Amino acid sequence: MIPQIVRDMSKHRQAYLDRISSADRRLVIEIEHLMGKYCFVPLDIPNIVDASIVDWFQENKKSIIKLNPSLGIPKYGAGHGGFDSVDVYKDETYYPVNKTWEINPYNFENFKFKFKDLYEQALSSLPFKDLNGFMFWSSTEPIIPHRDHNIFVDFPNNFRTMIYDNNPEQTLWVKEHLPGTQFQMDGTEAYIPRLKESNSYIWNNLRVLHGSNHSPAHFKIMMIYTRFQPDWYAYRELMERSIAKYSDIVLTSNNSVVNFLGHDI
Repeated sequence: MIPQIVRDMSKHRQAYLDRISSADRRLVIEIEHLMGKYCFVPLDIPNIVDASIVDWFQENKKSIIKLNPSLGIPKYGAGHGGFDSVDVYKDETYYPVNKTWEINPYNFENFKFKFKDLYEQALSSLPFKDLNGFMFWSSTEPIIPHRDHNIFVDFPNNFRTMIYDNNPEQTLWVKEHLPGTQFQMDGTEAYIPRLKESNSYIWNNLRVLHGSNHSPAHFKIMMIYTRFQPDWYAYRELMERSIAKYSDIVLTSNNSVVNFLGHDI
């Protein structure tokens, strides 16, 4: 019997494919065949940084709560908190398709004016044709293992930049997990590496769970890219370059996509 979470992820994947153009759909499926085994990849792009982002975040942050439960994680339900956030969207039409969390909006144009270099660096470094929505999040408690309630195509698609982190050790981790099976924290979790030359990375939301430890005496700020139009040709080039450069860090899967979608692609 196919687990319900597998059925749900397959449904969300199909909804995404139905939303995009036929040309993009063809490219996405092609990339799934090429990149499906990759679970986590550091990105071969320069550090995306701005020293003043920390003070700005502290001045504008708000504790947010979940509006809808995480997929397959009943414990992580509506009303749960765990994050401070500042959300930057071009306008309300660019809010996430799945309204899982509260929005703490900050004016998009004001952000681009105040952090012009950071915005332009992100747009030019990442494989995006545009960038109309992103969030700055800081966890305020340990974050339990979960998948984000967004896109479930079979290749790394969740872009992150660790804008700031004063923890003495890395706290964010990923781990492949077969949906519908019991998850165990057993020491095989892969903690996101700290690299001198890059603070951005990408993981496969279909295949891995992610979570985070928390130290009240320290904090981190993660930039989460949520609304952008991918440049799939640039994506493939960046992935191939990053996989080659970080071959000793890249995480791969030996499991069939059928375990995650209930069918082949």
